[in-house]
Amino acid sequence: MLGSLGRFAGNRLVRSGLNVVKGGKINWPAVREVGTSAIFDVGFGGLYGAMTPGDFGDKVIAGTTSALGGFGGSLGLRAGLGVRGGIPMMLTEGIGGVAGDFAAQPVADTLLRMKGGGTTPWEKMQAQERALLEQQILEQFLRGKGGYTQDPFLVQNGLG
Repeated sequence: MLGSLGRFAGNRLVRSGLNVVKGGKINWPAVREVGTSAIFDVGFGGLYGAMTPGDFGDKVIAGTTSALGGFGGSLGLRAGLGVRGGIPMMLTEGIGGVAGDFAAQPVADTLLRMKGGGTTPWEKMQAQERALLEQQILEQFLRGKGGYTQDPFLVQNGLG
């Protein structure tokens, strides 16, 4: 079963022109094409990692997972369909990259939760913003907008 699946995948890869080893030698045009395919996925992975809140480790986890998912998705769809070039290749690269990126997101979230004690950096940021909003609502209420008059004690302590 696995042997036939491997032969099927290998045949699709050869048909798509992405076989980087051909006849025991490196197939440089295929290497160049795979590298070109990886440029966008690595670039977008880097952007995603840079925009992720948290420390450097969180950024590396998010960016790497995004880049690998996008690269695997674009290469997998292209090889799976046996597309060689032109507009079909560009479509499979784009669609596969986005699909792979979306498929990798739960993996990144799981890794970030394992690192972050059960929450992702986005969830931590959301909790901080919610606590700030609750504090602002409480301060606004205690300042008199909630039916109370200003209490000098609260004003002196920064609550009114």
